[in-house]
Amino acid sequence: MSTENDRPIDDLIGKVLTDDVPADVDERLHAQLEHLRFRLGERDKPGVRRPTALGRRLWVGVSAAAAVALAAVLVAWSLLPRESFAAVAAAVLSRPWIHVQTTDPRGATNEFWYSPVKDVSAWHDSQWIEYRDHRLRIYYAYDLHDKVLYRVPEEMPRSMEPFAAMIQALRVLLESKQPVDNPLERLGFASNRRDRCEVVKQQIEQVKEGDHPWLDYHVTVLAHDDKLPQPTQSEMLFRVDPTTKLLRLVRYGYDGQGKHVATEQRFDYPERGPADVYDLGVPKTVRLVDRVPGNDLARMLEALRAGRQRMDDYRAIIVPREDGSWHPAGFPNVVYRKGDKFRRDEAIWIDLNKMLSDRRIPWPKGGKDAGDWWRKRIQDDCFLSTSYIDCGPISYHVKTRWVTDADGSHHEEVVAVEKGNQKTLPGEIYPALWSWMPEFACRPPLGIPHETLEAVIEPHPKEGPPGTILLRVRHVGPKLPRQQTSEGKPLPPPPDAWRYWLDPQRDYAVVRGDMIGNFDETGKRNVMSEINEEMARSPQGTWYVTRIRRKGAIRTHDGKTYDQIIDLYVDFTAVLSDSLFEPPVPGQRVH
Repeated sequence: MSTENDRPIDDLIGKVLTDDVPADVDERLHAQLEHLRFRLGERDKPGVRRPTALGRRLWVGVSAAAAVALAAVLVAWSLLPRESFAAVAAAVLSRPWIHVQTTDPRGATNEFWYSPVKDVSAWHDSQWIEYRDHRLRIYYAYDLHDKVLYRVPEEMPRSMEPFAAMIQALRVLLESKQPVDNPLERLGFASNRRDRCEVVKQQIEQVKEGDHPWLDYHVTVLAHDDKLPQPTQSEMLFRVDPTTKLLRLVRYGYDGQGKHVATEQRFDYPERGPADVYDLGVPKTVRLVDRVPGNDLARMLEALRAGRQRMDDYRAIIVPREDGSWHPAGFPNVVYRKGDKFRRDEAIWIDLNKMLSDRRIPWPKGGKDAGDWWRKRIQDDCFLSTSYIDCGPISYHVKTRWVTDADGSHHEEVVAVEKGNQKTLPGEIYPALWSWMPEFACRPPLGIPHETLEAVIEPHPKEGPPGTILLRVRHVGPKLPRQQTSEGKPLPPPPDAWRYWLDPQRDYAVVRGDMIGNFDETGKRNVMSEINEEMARSPQGTWYVTRIRRKGAIRTHDGKTYDQIIDLYVDFTAVLSDSLFEPPVPGQRVH
């Protein structure tokens, strides 16, 4: 999750709350966003001692630049004659080990190993050592500062690893068993950038370095970015041995902020690589912390994963409201699921005041048949504006705007569709509105297993819903850095502990979750609770949530707090065509 994902959430907050968001509530919401990024594994490597905020941003920028460079490698290869690309790819993948030494713009170095045959990789820099067995989905991570070795299952990819993209690229090329016609279309990490890149120059030349001849491919690319006043020009060099067809050097540079920034990667192909993490310099006497879940925890995590994957297809209306009031606090949402495809629409009132004052459609007495009432309101009094579509790991964020017609009337139309990739493991998809969705609200991402999170099971807890099992999770690694608002104001400390009560009679669905914050400057420890008050079973037997209560989530200007209630009306008989999950095109009229 990146900071770009804050925008749709900010939009949602603005629609749910009709008045300005109180400062303390705004701070808590942003703190939760930072926590969510951490739990979904989208931060840079946990456990590593971080530099200052400025240095951390630079580190992230360097990692992003490395990913762009790897994407550029494939751009260049895709421009070469088919025979040249096939020869280089085949030569690289035929070697037992690939070893890459990188020097980044700051002069820092790191090393990376990958074995296509063994399907293992390793990483070494000045702060962190990793050894990953991708076939067994186990990795070892050593913190050079704390002198602790972790053993962790490979549950989530770390998107900020500069070489994760290369591993995926090599896998795709290896599995294809023949040259691919459009490598960028096959490789998810690069395809999102291809439409923003323009190749303005390419050159192939033979050069000599000493007595050794080389074949150099020079490529000049313009990268377009809406946030920058002009495109960024990048110069790339790819050096190949003309005899062995092995890639030996990648140099990527561009002019930014008044200086030239360059990253260099040198390749060699040894017969042997590291056999385990200890071959990378980890002392064999170091303390080993095993984060691989034991039988009970593994069974719970697998039950949660299965419930997310096995949910029936449905159409659901999701209505957030203030406790004690029946009318929505903002716009209802309509969500759809068909297999691993999801869609989220916002139901926008055509005339909210008229709907509220119309006596012909009063709220059903006692809330009975509320689902039918809402289905009628969505049909008659709202139009639907699509905001997100997820097709497996590929996501589409739809941006819209209001346009004034010649007669003075207004309509909404699609401005842009941003394509993204969740970079999750197969079957582990979290749609944009997952925390409000029936199957995901009771099966949230728990953040474990993870190097810096310790999980403890209490089979007979003294508190919480009866008949449940308590799962405690706490942060035991280095202290998480404080985040700041865009104005530089410090946010509350990120949470460091969580409690989840799971019901074994409902396939270990979470019936209550507490997020516990660090102590702030006043000595107060903030606890935010979310309770899945009502649940039901789908036609095929999967438990799902029909009502969520968020304790004290709404705070008024006079200091009073109210619980937020989220009602979910799920329809398993709705007919869902495949066309529902096709992203719209810019210029398309919404209403």
